[in-house]
Amino acid sequence: MAHARFPVSRRLLPLVGIVLLLLSASTSFAQRVPTLEVRVAMPDGAELATSVWLPGDSQAVALPTLLRRTPYGRELAEGFTRAMNDLGYAVVSQDVRGRGASDGDFLPFFADRVDGPTTIAWIAAQPWSNGRVGTWSGSAEGVVQFMALGEGPPALDCAFVTMATEDVCAGMMPGGAWRTELTTAWMTGMNARDALAQWRQHEA
Repeated sequence: MAHARFPVSRRLLPLVGIVLLLLSASTSFAQRVPTLEVRVAMPDGAELATSVWLPGDSQAVALPTLLRRTPYGRELAEGFTRAMNDLGYAVVSQDVRGRGASDGDFLPFFADRVDGPTTIAWIAAQPWSNGRVGTWSGSAEGVVQFMALGEGPPALDCAFVTMATEDVCAGMMPGGAWRTELTTAWMTGMNARDALAQWRQHEA
């Protein structure tokens, strides 16, 4: 894997970002049934499980969309999806490749520079989308945003990234040294021992 920093264009929506953080921290995790459950096809044929929440469960109005891609399960709190819908946003949450109900093998961050832009382009083409997409979240969910940002998807208008590195190799293997307390612990906790073995092949 190339040891490269990904070029990033950060255009943030501060108010929406603050609301996202407050709601993520404060809402109870009662779940609301998504308006749509979709399997979004990637260029290699893998299909990624994707949930969509729309205001009033209507597909008739084209809206800006907030996208979260996650290895932790695509469910979102009811209070969060309703609040974002009330603000005039469609909300999309997707299991990354190999996690949840998505196809493929889980190898963190390797496929996200393709899967992320493909998903953004899919959103922009939907009748309920106005072609403007923003992404949000942090940690691993922030890293997948950086991967997508590096490819410059035309429909991506903003990104709210927290607690994430845009240089995965430097973050997981600073100076070529494997970070056991971070990388091993995280992948073991995710029950991703096969991914752990493949990642270690890229240790300097």
